[in-house]
Amino acid sequence: MADKARGPRPARVEAPRDEAADIGVEARLAAGILLNAALEGRGGLDSALTFREVSSLEGPDRAFARAVAMAALRRLGEIDQILDRRLQKAPPLAVRTILRVALAQTLVLETPAFAAVSTAVKLAERDPKTRPYKNLVNAVLRGVGRDGPGLTTAESNLPDWLSARWKATWGEAGLVALALAAREEPATDLSVKPDVDPAAVAADVEGEALEGGTVRTGRRGDVATWPGFEDGTWWVQDAAAAVLHPPGPVLEARPGRHVAPTAGADRAALQGFALNVGGDGGG
Repeated sequence: MADKARGPRPARVEAPRDEAADIGVEARLAAGILLNAALEGRGGLDSALTFREVSSLEGPDRAFARAVAMAALRRLGEIDQILDRRLQKAPPLAVRTILRVALAQTLVLETPAFAAVSTAVKLAERDPKTRPYKNLVNAVLRGVGRDGPGLTTAESNLPDWLSARWKATWGEAGLVALALAAREEPATDLSVKPDVDPAAVAADVEGEALEGGTVRTGRRGDVATWPGFEDGTWWVQDAAAAVLHPPGPVLEARPGRHVAPTAGADRAALQGFALNVGGDGGG
């Protein structure tokens, strides 16, 4: 997707059509469900992963749906900038969702344009409420593919309050740099069982072994489909969370003081911490 520094980048269009590149309409439908669930709050994206339309998909399709939804969430401001330039008036949310899902594919995941456009039109056709807009969906997406997305700003992906805070703290250049970083999906860290070789796990998940037994991978998608998940070889845990910081100036922990656990803290680790500073580890 275009940004201030790089300028516009047109969507990739390939021919002839490769049926293998089209993962399917159902996966795109699931991506829209995940996207809207995340935007609506409530149970959020994680809860929506249990919805029948999502959970019934095969592993690769489910992973694709999640990848599309995450791409749309991270670039939502830019995607809407592109759409708003081409829409004379706001369409129903269901139609905008179809367009958002399609542009997340072509502009972020670099899905071939023919696959994204074709499935978007099919999605519009299948619902009586969106069927009258199928020509609009086709025209907008083909227009973006033909003309390119135009100039977009990474800051538009951020909430206004966050943009204002970052700009006040780090200035305009810092805001842009942080916004560009925030729109990229971070790597996933895995903690490995003590009797498992981290290098072997790293090879399986296309990652690298870090100090302390953590494996960092840029692999995307449903972790339940990754090698080693089923047999419990590893679990997802940020590298920083996998290391218990020793007592020191960070917390200034001393005997007689209480240390409040943070979200996701491991109880056994906290008990060990308490023992290190002279407590009994009991609470």
